[in-house]
Amino acid sequence: MTEQIRTRPRLRTLAGVLLIVVYLVAYCLIVMALIATWMVDKPIAVQTIFYAIAGVAWLLPMGMLLRWMARD
Repeated sequence: MTEQIRTRPRLRTLAGVLLIVVYLVAYCLIVMALIATWMVDKPIAVQTIFYAIAGVAWLLPMGMLLRWMARD
């Protein structure tokens, strides 16, 4: 019954959320620029491989960032 309710988020969580937003926006812009310039004349097979890799490549850095945010 005497548990303290945390009223403000930790600084690490706030920094992590800001980094997530900045990272995802930058990642999307870079991938879109690559698609618009480099992928236009590539065969469908190359485009498919690129989309598959680009679609999951953001997960590793995001996972590392989320682990850092959850660390005590």
